[in-house]
Amino acid sequence: MATPIEMPQLSDTMTEGTLVKWHKSEGDTIEVGDILADIETDKATMEMEAFDDGILGKIYVQEGEKAPLGAQLAVLVEEG
Repeated sequence: MATPIEMPQLSDTMTEGTLVKWHKSEGDTIEVGDILADIETDKATMEMEAFDDGILGKIYVQEGEKAPLGAQLAVLVEEG
């Protein structure tokens, strides 16, 4: 099963975010609470953490790219 990793709303006025840095790479094992990426909002740069366990599959939004709220940044796949 695949779980989309989407652009979160990190501030009340945020409409899009810039993916500043990925802390994980495709194929890395992810656990709940791991920091996946740094997201720049209209107010600050914040960490985005994982809410599910799995393996980071395909990354769709690269470092430096902007994405609207809810856009799929990457996909998390089940281990095994």
